[in-house]
Amino acid sequence: MFDISKSRFGLIQGDKIIKLFGKYLGNQKIEDLEVPLAVGATDFSNGQRVIIVKGSLVDAIRASISVPVLFAPYFHPVEEKWLVDGGLSQNFPLDDAIRQYSGNNIIGVDVASGLKADFAFSDHKPNWKVNNVKHVFERVLRIYLSNQQIHFPKDDRVQIITPQLHNYTASDIFKLKEIYQEGRQTAEDFLRDEQLTGDEN
Repeated sequence: MFDISKSRFGLIQGDKIIKLFGKYLGNQKIEDLEVPLAVGATDFSNGQRVIIVKGSLVDAIRASISVPVLFAPYFHPVEEKWLVDGGLSQNFPLDDAIRQYSGNNIIGVDVASGLKADFAFSDHKPNWKVNNVKHVFERVLRIYLSNQQIHFPKDDRVQIITPQLHNYTASDIFKLKEIYQEGRQTAEDFLRDEQLTGDEN
């Protein structure tokens, strides 16, 4: 699925991924989907958020997954910008849903809060091995993502689902089935609790 980039802007070119997405998604346009969709990305030139609501679904996904260094930035033909992963500007774009959606319920799925953090700082002595760079990176990522959510507007319509992902890290790409099951179970529990609450009312 991965093809080595010929440029110096990322390790993976991403052409094979586009081909794979196209196999399953075809030429679908975002604006033609039955359920409204907005895909988050980041303008690599100035760091600003970009919300893609038009054009090829495959193009939007390819732009949105372009994690810097790993993937080469993707030039989006509709936005006419070089785009990278939306997580750089907002990993949990709940604020955009609050502004754009006029319905009664907004459900957010926050997967970043479950990033593993099995070490802590106390006094002046960190409770972790100095040579464990992986844990340091994971803590940096956790802090970065959590700070993105500090200034979300308050809205009574919002309910947030938080899958129990504390046993996993961002590098657990070979445990996707387990992570999927955790998310599925959390969603089923949420829906069951909502139904019970509705029955009581």
